[in-house]
Amino acid sequence: MLLFDAAPRRERWGVHILLFLFTLFSTTVAGSLLAGLWPIQFETVPTLDGWWLPLPVSLDLADLWAGVPFGLSLVVVLALHEAGHYVAARRRRISVTPPYFIPFPPYVSIIGTLGAFIRLRSPVLGRRDLLDVAVAGPLASFAASLPILWWGLSHSAVIVDPPAATTPYAIAFAGTEQFWLGGSVAMSVISHFALGLPAPDHVVILHPIAFAGWLGLFVTALNLLPIAQLDGGHILYAALGSRQTPLAWL
Repeated sequence: MLLFDAAPRRERWGVHILLFLFTLFSTTVAGSLLAGLWPIQFETVPTLDGWWLPLPVSLDLADLWAGVPFGLSLVVVLALHEAGHYVAARRRRISVTPPYFIPFPPYVSIIGTLGAFIRLRSPVLGRRDLLDVAVAGPLASFAASLPILWWGLSHSAVIVDPPAATTPYAIAFAGTEQFWLGGSVAMSVISHFALGLPAPDHVVILHPIAFAGWLGLFVTALNLLPIAQLDGGHILYAALGSRQTPLAWL
């Protein structure tokens, strides 16, 4: 995602590094939950106004380590997406910030992050420049997602004739919950080659790394919506100028 900021400022590398580390931690915890483990134990304590507040009391490093494959895979996809924007902007001599990663509590969100973004500090003087910068991120994250998805699918479980299946893909979360996921052309093609030829009625229980690849495709698709500050909005504006607005509504 691209956000514009006209006021140049000095880099605050400490903020970027801390946000990256917090996001890596939160996605790693999410990966542990996807593996059916609970790396952080909580204890509820009463508050002065009568509410109960959950506080973390212990961290199991072995359980946390099990979430590293998912957390690292997802952060790599997000980082390469923003790196695509960053490198393209620098090549076009556009002032740009390093990426801001956004951590999110993994016990609230099953992926532990709200993504990442960068800011363009200087104006983009040409639509060709805008197109190059906007398209570089989705291309990078799509390319990064494919090998991650391939490896993850080749290590995923296939259930033939599952009861009450609603989609071809699912994930397990915290050992008790199951979430159904939609597919795509890329998912179908890679599943075909990575898993062979499963029976027509089947469900793939995604390995956490496969889920990271699925998320890479999903986030890339969301960013390509041709509206507002999303990459797709910038791409369509770079291609069509003021005609972007009615097509965005459509």
